[in-house]
Parts: sequence; C-alpha cells; structure tokens
Amino acid sequence: RKVSLDHVGCSRNPLDKEGDARFEKRFRYLMLFSARGHRELAKFGQGNLRPKAPLQIPTYLGWSMEDDSKQYSNYEDLALYIHPDFRGVFFHDQGHRPPNLLKNTPQCIQLDAFVDSARVDLEYKVSQTKEVLMYKDFWLPLLREPLPVVSTVAPRKLLVVEDPLGEHGPAPTEAKDRRRFPAQESPDVCAKRLEIYRWVTGTTAADFAAEAAAIAGGAAVVEIMEVPFRPEHHGLPWHPEVKSRDTSVAYAAGQGRSRWMQAEDEISLPWVEARRVADELLEQLALGVDDVVGIVGLGTGAHVAFALAEAMMNRRRLLPVRLFTVCPPTVWPFEDAPTLGALVNTPIRYLTCPQSVAGPPWRLETATCGAFSHSHFEDKSTMVKLVMEEMTTLGSD
Repeated sequence: RKVSLDHVGCSRNPLDKEGDARFEKRFRYLMLFSARGHRELAKFGQGNLRPKAPLQIPTYLGWSMEDDSKQYSNYEDLALYIHPDFRGVFFHDQGHRPPNLLKNTPQCIQLDAFVDSARVDLEYKVSQTKEVLMYKDFWLPLLREPLPVVSTVAPRKLLVVEDPLGEHGPAPTEAKDRRRFPAQESPDVCAKRLEIYRWVTGTTAADFAAEAAAIAGGAAVVEIMEVPFRPEHHGLPWHPEVKSRDTSVAYAAGQGRSRWMQAEDEISLPWVEARRVADELLEQLALGVDDVVGIVGLGTGAHVAFALAEAMMNRRRLLPVRLFTVCPPTVWPFEDAPTLGALVNTPIRYLTCPQSVAGPPWRLETATCGAFSHSHFEDKSTMVKLVMEEMTTLGSD
C-alpha cells in the first residue's frame, strides 16, 4: 500500500477526499518529486481537478530551483494544496530527475523519517526546516469573500502603472535561438509570447484613456490616471542579471538557472525598496476616500501596482475595487514578502497570454481573500478593452 506518485497521482488524491468511490481509502501518503498541479485555464478543464481544500495527507515534496522542465514556482504552487501540518518540503540541486539523497544528509534523514512513519502507521511530524518554514503560512485554496458592492455614482478612477523599464524583454526574433534546448517550445509559440510581452510593457496610460473615451462615446466614465515614476525609479535593479545558458546541455544537475526562468518573471528588488517606491508614488496621487479606484499594472509595473495597492490600504485606508496584473512577475523575493491575505479582500485579476511560460501566480492568489481570477488575451487591444469594460461596468449588475 506504499505509493510514490507524480503530478498524476496528486490529481487523483483529491477525488478520494471528495468521496469518489474509485479512490476511496487508496492513499495513505504522497511522495512528490518535481511534481506540478493543474492550471486554472488549462485545456480539458484541468483546473477543476485542483483540490477543493488543502489535502490532509502526509506528503513529502522535493524539487530543484534549477529544474529544466518547469519554472520552480510550479512546484511551490502544488505544495500549497497540502495542509501545512502535513507538508514536508526539501530542495535539491539535481535538476528534474528524482534526487539521489546522500546518507546522513538532512534531506535523507527527513525522507527516512517520513517513510518510516508511513510504513508503521505512525503520525508524521513535519520537521520545521528552513524550506518548510518558507511556505508554512501559505496554503490554497482559500475561502473567498464575494465581490465588493461598488457605487455607481462615486468618482471612478483607474490608476495605470506602466512598466518602469518601458518596452523591454527579448525580441521575438530571438525565439529561433531557443530551439536548441531539448523539448523546447516551438519557435513560433515562443516568438508570440515574446511579442505579447513587449506589447504589454510598451502599453501606456494613453492607450487606456483612448479606450475609455471610445466606450463612453467621448465622455469618459472612468478617469485614467497615470502613476508617474520618478527618474530614479527607472534605473532600479527590478530584475536579476541573467547570463546566457549553454544550450548544448539541459536537464542535467548543476546547470544553474532554469531555462524556463525568464528574467522578466522574477523580481530581485528587495521588498523594502519596492514599498518605498510605492509610498513615493502614492504621495503624488489625489484620491478621495469615496473614490472607486482600480489599478492596472503592466509587466514589471504589475509588481509596483501590487505594492501601491498595499500602500493605499495601509496609508489611505482605501481598498482598490480591482487590481489588474498584466503579465506580472510571479517570482518574488522571500524576505519581507506580503503575507497571506495581505490585500484583505481586494479582487485580483491575473491577465496573461496562453503562450506564457511564467509560473503559477500563487503569490498573487494567496495575497487576497477576495476574488481571484485568471484571463487570457493575445493582443494589446483585447487586453486594454478587457480592463476598461470591467472598470466601466462595475456595479451595473
């Protein structure tokens, strides 16, 4: 009855917990190495297979931060669907393969204790290691508050946080150089997502203002407010410096940064600096306590938009009615990162293209106890229209 499962098994275990007779009492524990769960908008309704509550089954999870199969936040996301009291976590440096854990290492000692407890039906006591503590206060799914009631008469404003780096990211023409990786995405798919990302980072407040005027027939219902960066904000080290990988070798141990970890998907600027920027931006904004305020952040600007929403709540006691994050970085610094429910019940919309290789947005998803939803777009006009139509029709239903 001892089992070792990958991501397929983790999709079946929820069925046991939800009363599916085919899987009833089939699982006593899980061992998951480099295993990922289901995306909300994945094909064939895979999002519906995600657990409806954190699984309370002893589980030992391990992955490599250098995994060449997927960005490691995929593995973090899956871990959150295991209840923290049942979740053991360890990291290794051996890529995507099942790790060879050396005897007497902390990882091997923890694995032995896990297997021994499962073999003799003892209660599994999770060791409070550094890795376990990193995720201890996060879990999914969350019980969520309904959408807030929105006034139809109060002033309605959309704060547009453009990308502080302007249009940036690899050019679509670089896609042809990436085909040398084994099992790499096709060059045309890669070129499409690179093109869309550059569209997003080049989008400005003027694009939203034009759409607002078009929707309202020239008399805008939503006031578009550009959030003005200071000159020094543009030069901050928002993303890590990334060196080119040796494309002749993949999936091997010790290869360094995963080929799926795009520099644009990771924030390297410490949270204390990001919050300082947000405070400085907030000082420049004229917002009334009764205003209906939404925020849209674009690319790197989506990270700033999150910090701005946090600052609005803490300093102005004003909760955004929507936070739109468009192609946001999904890997954040751990130190001083926002806690679970940091934005209280602020509704968050996560907008990406279907071709995106960014990891799951679990940081955003756990940051609110309000609504969280995910939508796709494949061109700039569709993205702008999606945001503006939602802001315009708030409260109309």
